[in-house]
Amino acid sequence: MVLRRHTRTVSFRLTDEEYQRLKSRSITCGMNSISDFAREATRQSLIGEAPLWPEVLHRMLRDVDGKVNELDDEVRRLARILENRVG
Repeated sequence: MVLRRHTRTVSFRLTDEEYQRLKSRSITCGMNSISDFAREATRQSLIGEAPLWPEVLHRMLRDVDGKVNELDDEVRRLARILENRVG
């Protein structure tokens, strides 16, 4: 990964509530600062990437885990069917 120097500034105003939510979200997502969070969210938006914040990854992992459990149940069911036919 190539680190590029950030040379441009973007500024906008938020309400106190919006600022607190943004601050809380950046902490929840493990970012070092609000600027890092805003920069990464903007970058991902510009390139069309889905944000992969920890809570998003956690939800995705939980979904995959659920599907693996469903597959495990189905394999066990099929194994019982085969066992009954063979045995």
